[in-house]
Amino acid sequence: MGRARAGKHGVGSSILSPRSIELSLMTWKIAADEWSEFLHKISLTRETLRCSWTSPWFRGHTNSADYKLLPGILRKQTDRDTSRIRRLTEQIEKLKPTIAVRKTDIAAIRKELTSEHRAGNSGLAKAVQASLAAKRQEMEQARKAANSAQSQIDKINLVPTGEREAFIEFSARAGQQFANSWEVLAEMQHCGVPTRLLDWSETLASALFFALRKYSERIDFVWAADKAKKTSGPFQRTPFEVLSAIGPLPVPSVWVLNPFRASEKTTERNRIWDISRQPEYDYFQRFVIDKSWDFEDPIPAFSPWRSPRMAAQQGTFVVWGRDRRPLDEILGSDYVAEVCLSEKAAIYGVFMLKHMLAIDHFSLFRDLDSLAESVTERYLK
Repeated sequence: MGRARAGKHGVGSSILSPRSIELSLMTWKIAADEWSEFLHKISLTRETLRCSWTSPWFRGHTNSADYKLLPGILRKQTDRDTSRIRRLTEQIEKLKPTIAVRKTDIAAIRKELTSEHRAGNSGLAKAVQASLAAKRQEMEQARKAANSAQSQIDKINLVPTGEREAFIEFSARAGQQFANSWEVLAEMQHCGVPTRLLDWSETLASALFFALRKYSERIDFVWAADKAKKTSGPFQRTPFEVLSAIGPLPVPSVWVLNPFRASEKTTERNRIWDISRQPEYDYFQRFVIDKSWDFEDPIPAFSPWRSPRMAAQQGTFVVWGRDRRPLDEILGSDYVAEVCLSEKAAIYGVFMLKHMLAIDHFSLFRDLDSLAESVTERYLK
């Protein structure tokens, strides 16, 4: 009587007593408090960014330390681009002193020319005049070469190697009718192709799903094992036991952006752009063909919700221009800020998303693969 049925469930895996469950729930209260503190920080961040009444945008990262607010195509510059930019930069640096010296030479020649004219030495004056013309021509050629090199650098920075080719092949083989090139680019982004778009969401829950993916994957494995033993539920283990079971993980975080202020800073318009409806800002024409994109800084833009996945995630985009730096470096802390989760807040957040809000892979991706994964996990594990 009262002995654990080790033969059926294994040593230490018997159903917990009510007192044990009560003690476990008491320790979960600590995790719940840290989760509440995280949500409080999100609220404070919204206040600081001045978007407590308007809708902020959220983005989740699994690793706060290593991840930067950069779109996929800019996270790893190709060796080809790097070497070309380095070569052109060296060329410009070599031309700069030449241009500066020629300016000094021209000033001296002009002074000599004036002196010869005053002395009445017309022959020498003509020779000095020819020398002045040669110096001017040399200086102009050097300036043109430097400007040409800088123009090439600007084009490389605007359109990284492979961006044009990836767009053309995807749009040709996707087998879909797209209204414009922005819809193609949005579809590429959601299918995993690196683009100049950075995903954001209008819902905190979507951002948390992506921020807590690594925690969710490991905790699901622990909970699946507990479920198979028919124990008392997710709270049968204390947060400390869960952390011990899943091992160390990077610090997850959620970024909060005030898109209206960011748009005003970049475009001088306090509204979110729907650039897919503005023909004069067609992506392929302005970036790839003409290389005439007007904006240096990134622009917050609405995403065309062509698929159930885009709508489920309530996705939005930030479109990168010529500045290749991370968004937080470009905009600063008055426009975008990061809020990190503690370990216990993270595991409690996984519980909230999975068991209370019913947010899983299928609820955000809405395809047959994610449906199959959800059904298998719910009924066949």
